[in-house]
Amino acid sequence: MRVGILGFGSLGRAAELVCLRNKSVELAGIFTRREPQYVGSVSGRVYPVSRLKQTREEVDVLLVCLGSSHGLTEAVLGLLEDFNTVDVYDNHGELSDHLSRLDRVARSYGRVALGAVGWDPGFLSCIRAYGSAFLGEGSFTTFWGPGVSQGHTEALKRVAGVRDALQITVPDERAMSLASGGVNVGARIRHRRKCYIIPESECEKDRITDAVLDIDGYFKGQRVDIEFTDDLSAYRTTAHRGRVICRGERGESMDFDLKLPSNAEFTAQVMVACANAALRLAGAGQFGSYSLLDI
Repeated sequence: MRVGILGFGSLGRAAELVCLRNKSVELAGIFTRREPQYVGSVSGRVYPVSRLKQTREEVDVLLVCLGSSHGLTEAVLGLLEDFNTVDVYDNHGELSDHLSRLDRVARSYGRVALGAVGWDPGFLSCIRAYGSAFLGEGSFTTFWGPGVSQGHTEALKRVAGVRDALQITVPDERAMSLASGGVNVGARIRHRRKCYIIPESECEKDRITDAVLDIDGYFKGQRVDIEFTDDLSAYRTTAHRGRVICRGERGESMDFDLKLPSNAEFTAQVMVACANAALRLAGAGQFGSYSLLDI
């Protein structure tokens, strides 16, 4: 299977490592908006994004390693004329719209688009589906963290006046205790969103705070702590965690706990596994968009 990678942030770098250690994968190339000579690639197969369209005959599946907060749907729609794609769209509230838009375009071009195939949405979505299918009525609650949320961090970095940022998701212990007892816990109280931001200047802080708290799908309506700093090194981590607590109405229980030493590498492994599925679907002529639940 010949795989291309679009984007070379933390997820793109992890995808390169996963491809290189997978004997069934040939890394066709990494495509970036940055100057290739300044990108620290292990394989050295880095090319400007302007060359991407020329490689359509050399790439079976393109891993789209771009952030969801700004224009990922439009980016994938623009790629489907030439490529089968796998993306990790992570805005739960807009997920159905993302997949339905991809489906129309993928079918028109005879392509396969696997959307939102990360660990959540994605893998943990499957766990919740098993719980609700097998336990029937009850409570099915997900907790993330502690760990850096790549999607929320990307959303922070997109705010004007932000030089660099990290977002650490921390689960609420009392909310987890309530969920373990079968209580349906509202989304707002399950976590704290801790945002660590390096601003371009001191005078930008108030405006940045207002902008962050207004980002729908990521911070709006959430419990958010914002701390401005000049050094993020103390907060950086690759680890993350996801827990799904399922309680049936007749006393059944199912708990799932995913611990990730590297959030990016696990996500990349899911993407490569899904790339295999995308290629097989395309070979069978089953064009359109699919989620990990469909697979």
